[in-house]
Amino acid sequence: MAILVSTNTIADPNRRKQIQEAVLNGIGPRSESEAWRLRIFEPQTGPEYVIKIEGPNDFKWDRTFFGPEEQTPEFIRAEVAKATR
Repeated sequence: MAILVSTNTIADPNRRKQIQEAVLNGIGPRSESEAWRLRIFEPQTGPEYVIKIEGPNDFKWDRTFFGPEEQTPEFIRAEVAKATR
């Protein structure tokens, strides 16, 4: 899988790992020839997660996740999968 995680600023190390894995699993297995770039932000001034994904064929997607229902790994994985399939 040719996915570069260029940024992940989630402060809590466990959450950082869980959310990153959720996004990677949502994108799923890809060809090595496909270039994907992933950025995950947790702004210091707010409670949200911002996820930005760039992929082949000028694919660009970003979404802001608010609150406990949207910030679960399961919810994020499902939303990323819907956007990238």
